[in-house]
Amino acid sequence: MSTMDDVKVYCFSGFVKHASLVNKVYPTQPGEEGARGSDLAYLVFYAKHRPEKLAKVGRYLHKHYGWDAAKDRRGYHRVTLEILDALIDSCHEQLSYFAANTIQILSEMAELGDSVLLTHITATLIKFNAHYDGALDTDPVFAPLFHALLDRFCDYAMPRSGSSGGANPASHQTALAGLEAIKSVAFSRFVFASSKSEKYAAKIVPPIMANIRPGAPGSGSGAATTAATTGAPANGSAPSSPPHSPQRTEAAAAAAAAARDDAEYAALQAQRRVSIYDDLVHDDELSHIALQSLQRLVRSATATTIANVILPVFGYLDANAKWADTPYTTLVMRAITAVSSTIVLGQILTRLNTPAFQHKARLLAVLPQTRLSTPCLAISLTDVVDCLLRNSAEHPVPAQKALAWLTAAFTHPPTAARDALATMVPKLDQPSQLSAVLGVLEAHADRAGAEPPSTDPFALDTLEPLFPLLARTDDASRDIRARTATLIARAAPTLRPAPLTLLAVYLPRIADATVARQIVAHHWAAHPVEAARLVRGAARGEYPPALARAAIDAVRPRVPALATLAVFAPEGEGLEGENVDLDAIAAAMAGRPATAGTATTFATAQTSRDLDAAESEAAASVSVAELPKHQSVLRFASLERKATTDEFRAILNGKPVLERPISMGPGWSVPADDDVDDVLDKI
Repeated sequence: MSTMDDVKVYCFSGFVKHASLVNKVYPTQPGEEGARGSDLAYLVFYAKHRPEKLAKVGRYLHKHYGWDAAKDRRGYHRVTLEILDALIDSCHEQLSYFAANTIQILSEMAELGDSVLLTHITATLIKFNAHYDGALDTDPVFAPLFHALLDRFCDYAMPRSGSSGGANPASHQTALAGLEAIKSVAFSRFVFASSKSEKYAAKIVPPIMANIRPGAPGSGSGAATTAATTGAPANGSAPSSPPHSPQRTEAAAAAAAAARDDAEYAALQAQRRVSIYDDLVHDDELSHIALQSLQRLVRSATATTIANVILPVFGYLDANAKWADTPYTTLVMRAITAVSSTIVLGQILTRLNTPAFQHKARLLAVLPQTRLSTPCLAISLTDVVDCLLRNSAEHPVPAQKALAWLTAAFTHPPTAARDALATMVPKLDQPSQLSAVLGVLEAHADRAGAEPPSTDPFALDTLEPLFPLLARTDDASRDIRARTATLIARAAPTLRPAPLTLLAVYLPRIADATVARQIVAHHWAAHPVEAARLVRGAARGEYPPALARAAIDAVRPRVPALATLAVFAPEGEGLEGENVDLDAIAAAMAGRPATAGTATTFATAQTSRDLDAAESEAAASVSVAELPKHQSVLRFASLERKATTDEFRAILNGKPVLERPISMGPGWSVPADDDVDDVLDKI
């Protein structure tokens, strides 16, 4: 049977209505071009209301294309593509019925090598990818065809040697068609929903990477898009004013960027043609599309599929020796660090820990562009710090910048900052490394002290890991000691007495007496008991007398009874010749009158054991019932603080606590002995 006989069987048999409807769409009169609109609309109506016929329509379209190809009727090929476009748009929910035939037609048309027809093929493939959900990726008929077609478009997108800057428009149009097809895969629903996502990413990442070129206008806008997505400046540096809720801001920025990209791409899908007809197609446009595709892949990948994108990117950089190209590497890293990923950090650290890797300076330079999921890292913070220190001798400047980035990444929340400092500071022995960390903390303090403040200041608890820096004795650390003392003076007061007990050990090491007095006046004002201990230490010669005076002056507004004590002469700063009564000071700070019979004083005590005995005797003379019930001299900055385990145990045992649990409410008072039920009810 001849080809014409096959056409007659399909076209004129009364039992194959779908074939008759398809044939009516093709023009038959001289001068007609394109599909017949009314007949195409009727075919679509028929397919929507008889979806079970879509498989037959797809098979017949493939046969019709074979007949047209045999007679080289190129005009009919465009009509076939128009029919496929209309069916995909209207019957995308039943796409699986004719998906294999669609891919077969597009593959056979692409083999013709017609650059003009390739434009329409690409437009149809973009529509197909926009609606395909990956349901047929395991189909033995569809999957090989689709992957083969994708391989062909990836080959189109690869730059050809000798083509540059618009010298070969046809070559650039072919490359642009390939990149547009790859972009449609990157923006599709199936690329990461499919079980073959790793295979898809491995196919499309190399041509994307090959088309990225730094310095192109598209590259610049891509970097700006990345900066908007990450919430960081385009130069990759740490933001100058981190928000109070960085996770919420980053999520909002990422959602806005994704919505903007989706809107732009939806406008592209609405067109029947892709815009690659211009004669001025050049490398900048290719680079812009490639960078958009890479950013979209990184943003849309899930936590379990991000490795499918990151690993091929690093593999391409290794295989093509791209690490030495600083602008290119910087541009790529900005694109792939649009989201926080342990995979990115792990790949960088692996190469930094490899002795044979020759581009460690470049990796250290791009490391600050990586976003971290703080306060918890899947990779140990100790491992990151150790890696930076191992490379700091050979590359000191990039390593210091990386340390500053690591410190800035853990400035929120305060508990994360304290843990990070506790991990980092003991490992840093070079003043230059410590200076990088202190610089970040100073910038944070500047933002907290600005008007209006753009962030919350660090509390003294957060800076507790910095206290040992005050004890450094080498001359090179003189500036480190001074800057650390200044940071401590600017920190917010703490609610806990424990940091003050630790800080008191380092107070004599502070060279600047003015800064030391500021620290005492600022941090000891809310802790009269700790101030009393500081005064006792000054009496023993452990602290300068000026610090004792600063401590008592700091708590004087909170303890009115101190106004009646002649602790210091008005014009003096020393303790010599003064009768500093320990019991009187302790009684005044506790808000009770002095108890008779405890006359041991700083002036009369001969040993530290006498002082401890005097303080213990004074404390033992105070019963629980004698404590004031609603006159606590302490202030609390937060109403969310809960009772600690030690405080709860002390309350159950009927002992006084230095800090009243906020959860008890403002009217709470220490209960009487054996009144456990009352405590449990309040807690």
